[in-house]
Formats: sequence, structure tokens, C-alpha cells
Amino acid sequence: MQAGTSTPSWHLGALWRLPLRELHLSWRFTGRDVRTNIIPPLIFTLAVLRHAWPITLTECAWALLRVLVYFWFYSYTFCLPSQIVGVEEDRINKPERPLPAGLVSVRGAYYRYFAALLIYAGLGLCFGVLKWTLLWEAVTVLYVFGGFHRHWFTKNVVSMTLGTVAQLAAAWELVAPLTATTFTPVLTVAFMAGVTALVQDFRDVAGDRLIGRRTMPIAIGELPARWVVIGIFLLSPLATYYGLLAGERPLVRIGCAVVLAAHAYLIAARVAIFRSAVEDHKTYIIYSYWYCAILVARVIGA
Repeated sequence: MQAGTSTPSWHLGALWRLPLRELHLSWRFTGRDVRTNIIPPLIFTLAVLRHAWPITLTECAWALLRVLVYFWFYSYTFCLPSQIVGVEEDRINKPERPLPAGLVSVRGAYYRYFAALLIYAGLGLCFGVLKWTLLWEAVTVLYVFGGFHRHWFTKNVVSMTLGTVAQLAAAWELVAPLTATTFTPVLTVAFMAGVTALVQDFRDVAGDRLIGRRTMPIAIGELPARWVVIGIFLLSPLATYYGLLAGERPLVRIGCAVVLAAHAYLIAARVAIFRSAVEDHKTYIIYSYWYCAILVARVIGA
């Protein structure tokens, strides 16, 4: 072989490195959001599988694989554009992300975003959930490029509610048909997610001020905003008891309601007592576990 001629093994190694690098980058873009964008629909899928039982083990495995692939792109198509427009904010709040860390250029992120949109839409079409895919893509565009992220109401109450509907409704229809009865818990959880998501804004006040975002702590003051959020979490057990667990077996209903109420009151207590960016981030992590616990309650009662 002549000197300077590339060997097949070199090309093969390059081909392997490219997808592995993309997987690594996608994890760097989405890793912080696995708790809210991927784990919850996987949990909710268990509720749907229990509702649709009996099904074969093969059907169950295929459903979980569809959900995992679909919601990876659900998360990726949100994280990419939000981090593209939020580079300066991330330099303060989340400097380890790919753009502020210099792992990828803004142009490269845009290329990946457009490719992910096409793949995600294709998955929605193939899996029979295209309407929820398009709803999520519309919410993402309005949130990132339409200015919805700049005000607490459109950022949390509108975008989080609609995004959760797109998430949970798709998770259901990836396994079984969605009916008027089964849509009720989807709407209940979506509304609760929209109003309780306000808790996430206490940890990022410095970065939000920098870009002129009007989150509730900035719009009305941190202390009044904390009392609003505390009140929401103190009232949340009523929504779970009457909206999510209605019709369940009495012992299941009471047991789940007590556990979820204790979790909600823990969050409320932390919002009241712990008031630093570090502690507020810990509170948000506990909040993400509470959201997952709500979906586990649905699995138990399905």
C-alpha cells in the first residue's frame, strides 16, 4: 500500500466516532432534563401498560422502546433551541452545557435542531402521535423564538401545561387509544405541572435578570412569589385527590394522596426556609421527584 493512503480501518473508526460524538453531545444538551422530559413519560407508560393489560412481553418491550426513542427527541428538540438562544444565560447558570463550554458552535447547534425536528416529526408520523408531536414543536417554537420564555405566565402556566399534555397524551397513545376518560388524568397532571413549575424560577434569578426575563420572583418580588408558590403546593393535594385519584379504590386513593401531600408540603417548607440558588436547585430536584411520584400514583391506580 502506498504511503499516505487511508486504510479501511481508519474510515471505520471515523464512522463509529461520529454517532458516538453525537450521542455524547445530545446527552450534554439534555442530561439535566432527563428527570422531567424522559423519566416521567416512561413512568406514565407503565400506567398505560397496566391499563391495557393483558399484553405480550414483546408488545411491552416494543412500547417502552418507542417511548424511549420518541421522548429522547422530545427532549432534544426543546433543549437545543432553548440553549441556542440562552448561551449568555447559561454562561452564568449552567456553564457546563455544550455551547458555553465550546463543544459545539451555534451554527452546528442549529443544524442539529433542524435535523432533530425532521426526525421527531417522522417518529410522530410512524408512531401515530403526529398531532402531539406538532403541538410540542409549536410550543417549543413559541417558547424559544416567540418570547413565551420571557414572562412567568407564558413560560410556566401556558408552555408547561401544553407541553405536559403533549408529553403524556403521546405516551398514552404510543401504547393504547386515548379516550375521554383516560384524557382526564392527562389534563389534571398537565395543569398541576403548569402552575407548580413556578418553583424552578427561584434558582435562576441572576441569569433571568441578565436577559430581561420576567419570572415571578422578578416581576412581583422574591418574597411574594415564594408565598404564591407555597400556597400552590399547600393546595395541590386537593387536585391530586379529586382530579387524579377520583374513582380509585379507597385505600389506594387515601394512601397515594397522603404520600403526595407529604411530598408537596416538603417542597412548600423548603421554598419558605431555604432561599439560596443552591438550595432552590435542590428544591427543584425534589419537585421533579414529586412530579414523578404523581405519575407513579397513576400507575398504582391504573
